[in-house]
Amino acid sequence: MNARFNRTLAVLTALLLAGPAGARDAEPPPSPADVAAPQQRTSTVLLPFDAPTQARELVIAHTVPAGATYVPGSARLDDQPIPDPLRGPGGTLYWVVPGQPRGVLTYDLAHTAPLGELARPSLLARLAGNRSETLMGRIDEADLGAARPLAAETAAENPGAIRLPLAGSVIRLRDRINVVVEVPQGERPALTVNGAPVGEDRLGTEVQDGTRGVQRLTYVGVPLKTGPNVLRVGAEEVRVTLAGGTARVEVTPESLVADGSTPLRLKIRTLDAFGTPSGQSSLTLRSSLEPRTPDALPGEAGYQVRLENGEGVLELQPQSTPGVLRLDVLQGDEVQTWRLEVTPDRSRVGVGVLSATLGLDGHLDASDLTWQARGYVETPVGEGKLYAAADKDGLPGTDNPGVRAPVYGDASTEETPLQGIDPIAAVYDHPAFRAAYRNSALPISVLPVGEQLTALTVTTKSNPTVSAFVAAVPGDRVSGTEIVPNGTRVLRLPDGGLVDSSETLEVVTRERGTGKELGRRTLVRNVDYTADYPTGIVTLVRALDRVDENFDDVRVLASYRLVGKTAGRSLASGAQVQQQGDGYSVGAAVVNLDGRTTFGVRGTVDNGPTRVDTRLAYSGGMQASADLQTRIGNGPASFRVRYQDAGYAGLAPFAVGLSVGGTYSAPLGTNLNATLDGEYHRTPTATGGSVTARADSRFGPFGVGGGLKYAFGDTAGLGAVLSAGYHQKPLDVDVTHTQPLSGNLDTTTTFNVRYRLTDRVTLGLRDEITWGKSQAAVLTLDTTLGRTNYAVGYELPTASGAGNRARFGVSTTLPLGDRTTLGLRGSALYDVGAGQAELAGGADLNYKAETFSVAGGLDLTLKGGQVSAVLRGGITGSVTPDLTLTADGLAAFGADGDGQRLALGYAYRNRTVSSLGYARLVRGTLAGGNPEFSTGLSAEYRQPAWAARAGLDTRTLLNDPGSFTAQASLGGTAYLTDRFGVGAWGRLLTQPSTDTTLLGYGLEASVRALPGTWLTAGYNFKGFEGLPSAGLYTKQGAYLRLDLTVDETAGRR
Repeated sequence: MNARFNRTLAVLTALLLAGPAGARDAEPPPSPADVAAPQQRTSTVLLPFDAPTQARELVIAHTVPAGATYVPGSARLDDQPIPDPLRGPGGTLYWVVPGQPRGVLTYDLAHTAPLGELARPSLLARLAGNRSETLMGRIDEADLGAARPLAAETAAENPGAIRLPLAGSVIRLRDRINVVVEVPQGERPALTVNGAPVGEDRLGTEVQDGTRGVQRLTYVGVPLKTGPNVLRVGAEEVRVTLAGGTARVEVTPESLVADGSTPLRLKIRTLDAFGTPSGQSSLTLRSSLEPRTPDALPGEAGYQVRLENGEGVLELQPQSTPGVLRLDVLQGDEVQTWRLEVTPDRSRVGVGVLSATLGLDGHLDASDLTWQARGYVETPVGEGKLYAAADKDGLPGTDNPGVRAPVYGDASTEETPLQGIDPIAAVYDHPAFRAAYRNSALPISVLPVGEQLTALTVTTKSNPTVSAFVAAVPGDRVSGTEIVPNGTRVLRLPDGGLVDSSETLEVVTRERGTGKELGRRTLVRNVDYTADYPTGIVTLVRALDRVDENFDDVRVLASYRLVGKTAGRSLASGAQVQQQGDGYSVGAAVVNLDGRTTFGVRGTVDNGPTRVDTRLAYSGGMQASADLQTRIGNGPASFRVRYQDAGYAGLAPFAVGLSVGGTYSAPLGTNLNATLDGEYHRTPTATGGSVTARADSRFGPFGVGGGLKYAFGDTAGLGAVLSAGYHQKPLDVDVTHTQPLSGNLDTTTTFNVRYRLTDRVTLGLRDEITWGKSQAAVLTLDTTLGRTNYAVGYELPTASGAGNRARFGVSTTLPLGDRTTLGLRGSALYDVGAGQAELAGGADLNYKAETFSVAGGLDLTLKGGQVSAVLRGGITGSVTPDLTLTADGLAAFGADGDGQRLALGYAYRNRTVSSLGYARLVRGTLAGGNPEFSTGLSAEYRQPAWAARAGLDTRTLLNDPGSFTAQASLGGTAYLTDRFGVGAWGRLLTQPSTDTTLLGYGLEASVRALPGTWLTAGYNFKGFEGLPSAGLYTKQGAYLRLDLTVDETAGRR
């Protein structure tokens, strides 16, 4: 779906339903007593509204008529209770509600006399980038800024002796309060808190009121305990609550409906041990869906949602189709995860377009008839909802930011949820299951299948969950191509000429030594990377090193299809059943892919300190792996096992043989700790193992230790192990050295340094030296919850955050302020025997202001004595509300060759004129041997009854100076009535070097025969054979065209 902001004024009306309850038309005249005591009336005010879907918040303002008062608690939005409004100094009520395309706000008024004419309401839309627009009426910004909650307007006291604090109050941020007691003069009853008397030393002031005969006593700094507290004076008592620290987080869905326009909303509360909302002001989280509101604390690492008194709302971007939302919340050092279903609504939306053109050139044949057909529908079917898209010429793929205009002059986003290699795709979401036929991830998690295929998938929503897929896999598919990252953000696939949107890229981490897959992450197109399909060059948002922070191997697996390749399709299928419980899961699966069948079972446990992940697979041979982390007594323990037969030919193979390892660390006293580590391996090339025992002692922040290592097998001998460390926040340093005493043990030294820059960001350096053989070092900058790179961090009032991120996004971790973030990385590998060093490092910087966003990154590598560098950067600015400028570029230098890619663009949009333009240059290795310079310019002038359009496109192949080609276009449409229109077009294509010029022009007239049906007759005085234009017939001569559009209202008009 492609949503563009349309400045259409909302229709905002107010209807008044007034009259006393139980009134009747034929009642007798009121008695004099009735007249003397006017009857209290209640009237309801209705405020229906329509608003743009891009509005993040709406402010509805209304002034209460004289003689009436607002009834607290009466406000409703679409019949759902909402908080009471704010009231400005001028008396205007302001409701601030989340953005939605339409709704009805109601509230009640209390009055005695008949109401006069209601004031005209006002509507303000708050948009991205701190931009707002008044859609109806007038909003006084000063009055709105000074508005306060109704409850805050009047201070109240308790009746009775204990005047303050108010009964039922929740105390936050402090554990001591003032207590005001009012008793008759001459009395001094004791004040107790939870049964404990408050001493006279807490009495701060004593005020005598002889007129009323009372004395007012104020006790200062009275301590409270966390949780409920009872204040008592004589027989009277008041209960208040002291909120404690956050003990748990509560996430409650408020709106998780996929209708393409309504934001998803989750209510988030941080609660103390007694269930009282704590005073936490923000919460760090990570969502699988894009947030809709900016980071509440951009100066902190990660993404934060704002909380007020421990409560807040997380808004996510509207979703077109149902799915699963994953939410990770950081509380302290623990991460809690929620998985929530995004469900369909019951609305019905549909549109279908058919366009058929018949050329009347006097030689009628099959080529004279051309037609297009496409359609989309969302409709309830039974208890579920069906989403389906079809296109005769193939379904569209994901928008490519490297083609055509880079900016469009608004903050809209584009989503194409139904994609596939066939002309049709569909999703059916039922309360009990979800079935789909589209290009998506396969519903298998027991076995590692990350590639996305166009497949028929079915997944139940029960527990256990049953899922299955069937796919007709194209024979021209290139699958599982392994690419070793080179330390930069540029990946070069072995092939060019990829089919648009056909690729799947996965980052796979494999255990050093065994090759066992430790993790797999599918990269998201236009979020984690962009692809240039003609050259096969991939640009990553974050550069990848070939090892991670634990020196495990990092690889990229690529699958894609090639243009022009034709082949049959083969069948692939799979099924899975999985049971999930509180802290555990167990499942079994079978997958047949590429002619190989793999059977597997997997079980996981995540229960506090104990974590287990086991997998058993069979495909011509056996594969088994298990990982365990737990605590034995007061010490942590870990264990791992890997085994694979030589005949295993299934998914995710690793090294043949057996590998077993484990570690246990136990405290022997306050400052003494013992560690036991062992491993054993048996492979076709090596057999052996080792046992290491070490004791470590702490002296304040310092620590020293020593022990022995015994090795047997191919590598054998005895060695001494020495260690030293320093541990005092924010710095942790550990050094471990193994010195051989006998045998052929290696001499090794390991350095591990971690410096905590903030509560959530840590700078790490790890270095492993095998003396005389090799050295490996890695520099990392990590956060507790992991990196986030949401589009909202690049969004501007007139530019899409998703588009800016795709074109020049970078990966940053460390905030340097509210607007600037930094990312760092580095690695070093050295082979002493070969005398070769491999160094990689880089930095990213992102700066976001209200009207512009700029980002840049630099990657440097040294391998085999050759230096390579990659530089990426870009900037987009909202110069005025109508004009947007942008520039982005990528440059690569060094061992892989030199190449540059540069793009400039602008967008201008106001009520009558729209214009887009760009210039794009690609050279060197980034051009795949075809350097090119191209430009494009388009403009439209609109009036209510007519519009004119013009365009100019140029292209030059830099290897062929005579290839400069330009095409100009001019057209217009005028509607003489609502049923009759005329149009004209002209095209000019020229190539000066060959003295070639092609010209075409024509006229046409259209009549609306039926609603949604247009018949067109045209005549092209001169045909045109240049670059085609969608929907335009350009052959010389007469033609007829039928344009038919139907939607969900067909049959009701």
